[in-house]
Amino acid sequence: MAKKDVPEDMQLAVSSAVESAVDYVDTELSPARVAASEYYDGEPFGDEEEGRSAVISRDVRDTIHAILPSLMRVFFGSENPVEFVPNHELEAPAAEQATEYVNYVFARDNRGFEILYAALKDALIRRTGPIKVWWDDALEVRYEHYEALDDTALMALEQDDEVEIVSQESYPDTQAAQMIEAQYSAEVEQAEARAVAEGALPGAVSSADLPPVPSAPPLLHDVEVKRTRPRNRIRVAAVPPEELLVGRELRSFDADGVLTAGS
Repeated sequence: MAKKDVPEDMQLAVSSAVESAVDYVDTELSPARVAASEYYDGEPFGDEEEGRSAVISRDVRDTIHAILPSLMRVFFGSENPVEFVPNHELEAPAAEQATEYVNYVFARDNRGFEILYAALKDALIRRTGPIKVWWDDALEVRYEHYEALDDTALMALEQDDEVEIVSQESYPDTQAAQMIEAQYSAEVEQAEARAVAEGALPGAVSSADLPPVPSAPPLLHDVEVKRTRPRNRIRVAAVPPEELLVGRELRSFDADGVLTAGS
């Protein structure tokens, strides 16, 4: 929807909400995050006096490191942290497959352990630990090199919509040429032997009695191709807390994934 198609009152409401969220993040949330990060890193408070003893507390770091393993075990302590439950017996295979798929996508295809660890750590230190999920259809370009392809394999590459041939070098298949030549020589010897047996003089065999001269040997091809294909996969990533605007009155997401105000 173009901006001109959005009602003016809606544009004003959205602009006001964004400005309010930016003000809240800049004036309250960001300073609190900076202070929490300094406590976690054990940095000096800035009020130290030269020549006086100073103590740096690591209580925040120690507490967070003590909490994180318990939180991670909730999601990675069992075989299937997320499981689909069928409503009746006929749905059992589909539910089992969905369970395996979701856990594979998150834990294997997207390095879910590291993503969740980063998000939980951000949440404990900086109050928010957002995770973004999206369908990645960006084009991925990869160059591939193939050697000694026969004509059939080369034709398959040429007919692939994802492939563009960048360079190609063709040359005779010497092994096939040697086999063809050996077979032709054997057939000539057999033809000459038959002709002599039928009364012809050695070396005077008619060309009509000899096998046809074989055609040129097949070619082999070395090609470099550019393969372009969409990724077409589910992507999951931990998002830096500063990239998510949080309103002053907002506390959680509702069931539809929309931020809602707390009581």
